[in-house]
Amino acid sequence: MGGSVTAERAPVGPVERGNAAAARARELQQRRLDLKSGKPCTPETARSAQTRADMAYERAARAHLAASDGHYRASMAHVRAAEVHERAIELGFGDADEHRKAAAQHRKAAWENNIAGAVSQREAESDFASERSARQRLSGGR
Repeated sequence: MGGSVTAERAPVGPVERGNAAAARARELQQRRLDLKSGKPCTPETARSAQTRADMAYERAARAHLAASDGHYRASMAHVRAAEVHERAIELGFGDADEHRKAAAQHRKAAWENNIAGAVSQREAESDFASERSARQRLSGGR
């Protein structure tokens, strides 16, 4: 997988994502109750909302990284499968035409997964850039 994404931005696991989603749902429920009771928006609630927006960019980027990684792994599996079919042809096992067709299908699937992986990688980088841009706007461009 290419790109400029660092290990600190590696995709998080499903348990961590689930815990974060549950915590966010509780916060949103509390905020709805506050608004319903007439509690005004304060600078702190505005900052909290911005922090949450930043975190949403981060989660989106991590999801795109996970998708990219999955696409690249699938691509490599298809390449290996194509190589097995090609080796079977070399060794004279089975129907050579069927092996050629299967190898071609796997190579096509590998190519498609590589494209999807690259797209997901670019989306992750875009999400990280959007997050940085939002932070710079809030800090006055510093």
